[in-house]
Amino acid sequence: MTARVWQLVPVLEEGDAIGDHARRMARILGDRHAGFIVERAAPALKRLTTHITNAEVEPGDILVYHVALASQLGQWLRTVQARRVIDY
Repeated sequence: MTARVWQLVPVLEEGDAIGDHARRMARILGDRHAGFIVERAAPALKRLTTHITNAEVEPGDILVYHVALASQLGQWLRTVQARRVIDY
């Protein structure tokens, strides 16, 4: 089984550098991309996201954390059992 890849983005917005980069990465990952775990998202992008409080991550998943600003995602990431990648 191929690992799912989640991207952690504090705020997923349209037209900002982090959001554009993460969405390009999602296209490259194709079916492996499980979605975006966020604190907030632009209304047009909400369907692509899972709020941090609802995320169901499995130990075999890969989490790509896009570090850009202070966020609860960093603390949450410390509690999750999965492989982690930091994109800064």
